[in-house]
Amino acid sequence: MSTLKEQKILKAVEAFSSPTNTHTLVEISKSFDVPYSTVRDRLHGIRPLATAQAENQLLMPIQESILVDHIINLCQLKSNPTSKSVMEMAGKILHLENPEKPQPSRSWLNGFIERSGVLVRSKRGIIDVPNVREGGEHLIQLFFDRLHHYETKYDVPPSRVWNLDECVFKCDESVKGSLEVKPKDVSNSASYESSNDLVTVLECISADARILEPIFIYKELHTIEAWFPDISRPQTMVSVSKTDFINSEIFLEWFDKYFPSSKPGTWQVLILDGCEANELTKFHRYAMRKGVVLLYLPADMSNVLQQLDRSCFNTDKQGFRRQTAIDFPEGLSPSKRTNFLSYMRKRNMAYSRNVITEGWKLSGIYPRSVTTAINFFRRQRNLPILENTSELPSKVQNSEVNTNQSSTNPAPSPVHSAPSETPIFVNWRAERMYMMRHPKECLKALKRSREDLALLTTQLAQVQQELAITNNKIRDLQKDESRKRPRVELDKAP
Repeated sequence: MSTLKEQKILKAVEAFSSPTNTHTLVEISKSFDVPYSTVRDRLHGIRPLATAQAENQLLMPIQESILVDHIINLCQLKSNPTSKSVMEMAGKILHLENPEKPQPSRSWLNGFIERSGVLVRSKRGIIDVPNVREGGEHLIQLFFDRLHHYETKYDVPPSRVWNLDECVFKCDESVKGSLEVKPKDVSNSASYESSNDLVTVLECISADARILEPIFIYKELHTIEAWFPDISRPQTMVSVSKTDFINSEIFLEWFDKYFPSSKPGTWQVLILDGCEANELTKFHRYAMRKGVVLLYLPADMSNVLQQLDRSCFNTDKQGFRRQTAIDFPEGLSPSKRTNFLSYMRKRNMAYSRNVITEGWKLSGIYPRSVTTAINFFRRQRNLPILENTSELPSKVQNSEVNTNQSSTNPAPSPVHSAPSETPIFVNWRAERMYMMRHPKECLKALKRSREDLALLTTQLAQVQQELAITNNKIRDLQKDESRKRPRVELDKAP
């Protein structure tokens, strides 16, 4: 509610409560141009909705943003949370700082959904994000919007934006006697005597080309000292687990030891693949303690927006194959020892500053280019390529221009341009939902449209007037020409 309207309501309440008042509540409401029901509720002690929601906002804004991103990720995975589960997740975040804080209520949930700007609640109590499962360009736009939200609201520069990803390698000894290291899911026509040596390598890079220490997780039960050569760096973390995927305790140990903590009052953004957990895990709590915000990549968009997949891991796999082929004739056995040695030798080349920077550029994040990300997505699906940002939705255009901070400003148009907050609706239900949730923005847009229509009408009248004047001048010139033309008298017949 605006400050001016709130002042009118308070004056109406004061005027009605005055001992010298002789007017009814309806008359006072009309005189101050405020709703009668609102003034009546204030007289009965009911607080304004905005005040009640502000007092009931248990989470900090950054904590609410983290919860919104987690809910968006769940909705993309078709695991939409219920109202009850959202309140439980909020309670877990609250108890990180103060276990004595009260559990969130229904009124808090209503305010949280309203403040999020992207969440809606269905009739069955399911929390959802409109159009979140449509895929493609809408998901790319949503990801860039969330990243831009953290960059602007919490002042997160590229130096505090990280990308985390894992890659599973499989080491096999072929019957020909050469060692081949390839991604786990890539098929090969050659015959192999599989040794079942799987290694999960986890890497983390920043937007300013810094890299953290890697973590190697082998599928075994015990660590064998002979796996690792003497030249390996002692600070490199190597662990084992019963499976080849990242174990939670192993990963949390690495995150707590190697990931840099944020300074007080500052935040970092960690971009990673979507987590399939239906509730906030230990990782979320560890991240919030270190001042790290988890920003999930859209579902099935890792090959488009994942920087490590676009650059470092591709270079790593190529160098990995070459290095293992060179090491094998030197007498190194095809074991985890060879795997570790080969990876560490080629890591410096695969994770050079140029390669890391190129990965962020190819994904369209730094420097910001939403067109690059969308065009790569379109090429994979044999769709037409966008030539410029004018073919993108208005919201994506605004995000791309603001991030690049272009110094060239186009000439102002006499007609108001569409606001950047106006979304692109795919059906009438989404448009109706937006109008119900954002009536003020819709009224502003309607007012701007009326102003534009009035301006265009005025311009049309001016053009018609100028056209009429031009037509009159043409007629006058034609008359003058006809007067100057000599008359030819015909000879009369005899």
